[in-house]
Amino acid sequence: MGRLTRKVIATLRSGGLRGLIWQALAVAGVRRLTVYCRPLDDHFAPAATPGVSVRPLSGADADAYRALRPGAPEAELELRLEAGDRCLAAWRDGRLVGVYWLALREAPIPYLDLSVRLVGNAWFAYDVFVAAQERGRGIHNVLRLEAVSRGRSEGAVALLSAVLPENRGGRKITRRSRRLGTLISVRIGPWRLAHSTVRPGDLGRPRFSERSGVSRRPAADAT
Repeated sequence: MGRLTRKVIATLRSGGLRGLIWQALAVAGVRRLTVYCRPLDDHFAPAATPGVSVRPLSGADADAYRALRPGAPEAELELRLEAGDRCLAAWRDGRLVGVYWLALREAPIPYLDLSVRLVGNAWFAYDVFVAAQERGRGIHNVLRLEAVSRGRSEGAVALLSAVLPENRGGRKITRRSRRLGTLISVRIGPWRLAHSTVRPGDLGRPRFSERSGVSRRPAADAT
């Protein structure tokens, strides 16, 4: 069985025929993500993972960041921090094992080559990544609830995220969130189109911009 055949079968199992069609469209330049909103006034139980601590990442952690994500652009950490984004970092025994990026003003959405202005004191979670050997050990949940806690304490009213509809893991994470709509980008040859079904009061209009190009990794990084 060839690699392409295995990939097609895996897509059919996870997303069905619709997922396969959208994967083909993505290759052609037509992509979309579903936007979810989690209000920060709901109650939750604090999460903890033994041996793991969480703190914001800074420029001094550049070497640790590159060790966790060797494929990242050289200046990714510095550029995102300069743009006003924050990165919550999970550490185990002095080693960086997970990151959770938060945009506070303008959300970069690399998978769609778009950026979107945030409105109404909402934060936007993006590019969440956990080291392969640490997945399934609760680190993503610890980082997400830390983001909820910090957002609430600083006056944010909601935590937004954008998820690939065929990503079952992503849908599980958003089970307590409200679906706002869909962001779509079309790039075919010289033609570019950005479209949103999210109400303007919930999210700004999407646009192709420099901000979206800080990272080219898909939104569906494994966590």
